Amino acid sequence: MPAPSLRVAILGASLLLIAVSVGCGGSPAEGIDRLSREPVLGGEAIPVETLQLRSQSFDEDFEAAGVIQANEEVTVSAEIAGRVLAVHRQIGDRVRSGQRLV
Repeated sequence: MPAPSLRVAILGASLLLIAVSVGCGGSPAEGIDRLSREPVLGGEAIPVETLQLRSQSFDEDFEAAGVIQANEEVTVSAEIAGRVLAVHRQIGDRVRSGQRLV
């Protein structure tokens, strides 16, 4: 009797051979020719529905819900300890490097 690892290898090879044999079957008279990749005519006709295309205008605006995330986060902190007497910017204001905030 063969060793357990040899039995597993033989079983695996047999299953692979069966899977490849089944996968290679099929009728070449339908679908796409496997060699030329061209459609093969024949078989039953399949009913389809078609539409007449027409020009139509549309709004360029749209609404979408989502979450906006920054590419980068920074921590703003004081270089020295002290008392804040005034805040010179509001939430949402655009600021440039070097602008006074407090």
